[in-house]
Amino acid sequence: MGCGYWSRSRDDYEAYVKSNVLEPLGILRHDTGRNLMLDKLEREVEYEGNEVHST
Repeated sequence: MGCGYWSRSRDDYEAYVKSNVLEPLGILRHDTGRNLMLDKLEREVEYEGNEVHST
């Protein structure tokens, strides 16, 4: 969902996606993933190459 041209803050982007994309689809809870494995959230998916591994 990232937009390379998004010029506002990360908080503005997340609020926009939440209210204009996720909530209309009925997705009421989400967490934005982190960049480093060290910061990975408890239920965040781990990516290795082209495969997805759920934890």
